[in-house]
Amino acid sequence: MTLLLDDRSLRRHRPFILLCVEQAVGSVGRQVTGLALMLLAVTELDAGPLGAAVIMALTYLPGALLSPFAGVLVDRAPLRRLLVLATSAQALVVGSVAFAAAVGRVTWPQVYVVAGVSGALTFTLSVGLQAALPRVVGPERLLGANSVLTGARTAGQIGGPALGGVLVGFVGAAPALEAGSAAYAVEALLLFALPVALDTPVGRRDTPGESPTAALRAGLAVVRGEWQLWRMVLAGAGLNLGSGAAAALFVLYATRDLGLPAWQLGIVFAMMSAATVIGILLAGRLGRTMGLWRATRVCGLLTGASVFLIPAASWAPPSRSCSPTSSSTVCPAPSGRSP
Repeated sequence: MTLLLDDRSLRRHRPFILLCVEQAVGSVGRQVTGLALMLLAVTELDAGPLGAAVIMALTYLPGALLSPFAGVLVDRAPLRRLLVLATSAQALVVGSVAFAAAVGRVTWPQVYVVAGVSGALTFTLSVGLQAALPRVVGPERLLGANSVLTGARTAGQIGGPALGGVLVGFVGAAPALEAGSAAYAVEALLLFALPVALDTPVGRRDTPGESPTAALRAGLAVVRGEWQLWRMVLAGAGLNLGSGAAAALFVLYATRDLGLPAWQLGIVFAMMSAATVIGILLAGRLGRTMGLWRATRVCGLLTGASVFLIPAASWAPPSRSCSPTSSSTVCPAPSGRSP
């Protein structure tokens, strides 16, 4: 039984409104944190290509390794409590870097640990929120509710990078991380305001006596039995490998080679998110006109080819010259820098 027991519109359904606000606030927090953490590594720790790549890898690696286990955990744990605890932990983890940077004691091990722990918590939250939505709105309103929720999340993805860039440019990376930590704290309060009924686990009721290991094996068996799923997994892995490698070096390239100040870098990320929205809006039309399988292949090829446009930015002169006295531009670091 879901939490939506009558015919009220979604606009007047308090739990769903809380989820929408949480998605917008949490998305802003993640975007600000990600940009500020990378810029902190570049400016304070003099990060090189290896250091930037390790930070990005540690951000996404927990999701690749722990996502199946996170699904089993979400299916059995008190969901509301799990979401609140994970988001509160995010606020504390990100806040620890901001505090260390404020007192001048931030170190590489701490940045690496925070990137890994934050990545694990982010993927756990993502799985948990996907499980929470059907319980809140019910299956009959899931499609419309998911569209609204995606819009709220995307709004944060567009505004978050620009806000992060402005914060880093005007007040520095450490205060920007404090703002990201505060956003996580607000997100935790919004999740805490959800109905207590979300804490009722559904996994044990559907499959009594089934162990988490058995549930995980059952999910993997579905993937193994479908060749098209394997092709999609392999294609997605290759695409993520290339785009992840480019993303790991993008901030370093934009700040050191192109001389972009933090606020301009934030605008670039915001434009990326806006382009993602346009792609989402066009996806349905492309699927209807070209066919889903063909449209997927064409879009995958275009996505991979677009990565080559990033180094093409070096063909144009930088927006402003890099000078040691400039406060808004990150100048190339001397040789012999940290990882």
